[in-house]
Amino acid sequence: MRWQGLAIILLLLITVNTVEAVPTTNAATMVGNNNFTMNGNGASGGVGWFQWSMKTGLEYAHTPNVTTPGGAYSYVMANSPIWGSTVYYYKACDATGCGGEVSLTTTAVTPIPVPNYDAYAQNMTENHLDPMNFIWNTTRPFTAISGDTIFYGLIFAMLLIGMWLKTHGTQTATMFGMMFICMFTVSAGGLAIGLPPEFLAAGQALMYISLTGMIVMFTFK
Repeated sequence: MRWQGLAIILLLLITVNTVEAVPTTNAATMVGNNNFTMNGNGASGGVGWFQWSMKTGLEYAHTPNVTTPGGAYSYVMANSPIWGSTVYYYKACDATGCGGEVSLTTTAVTPIPVPNYDAYAQNMTENHLDPMNFIWNTTRPFTAISGDTIFYGLIFAMLLIGMWLKTHGTQTATMFGMMFICMFTVSAGGLAIGLPPEFLAAGQALMYISLTGMIVMFTFK
């Protein structure tokens, strides 16, 4: 009996020494409205993964294996099926099992502003179609979405290209551009369109080139 007891104790000691600890599930980082990063530590064998779900205790979704050369490992979840203002649960796992459950809540999604087109039409009628308000309100539904610079840039680009194709020359287009250049080469002037500071130098350079081209054209005509 004594030898049997010693054998049982020895077997228990061997079993305890061979049991490997499961990974530790760490808190999520980089949490956004459609993404988050799951973190774990202590994966054995240099390979780990994560199991996650939107229901506590039901982490059945399985990420691809992640190598863990330093023990710590992570995996980025992004886009669909990640939604804003939603609670997610996950566990860090390896071949020995899974660590404790960790939860996180994604941030809220900022809705895209919807222009109120009726307000612009009402403003025009209340001002009895005043020309100053009429010009601003007729374009505002478009500029509210794309921005002043993009909207007017496209309008004038199409006009200049049309003139160039119609006349097969740049004289008319250049003169037209010179008349309206003040709207774009200052931060607040003309239609108050303005340009970002980094584009002002490029716009001024193009204006200088246009002036040079006009001088050359009239000199050698």
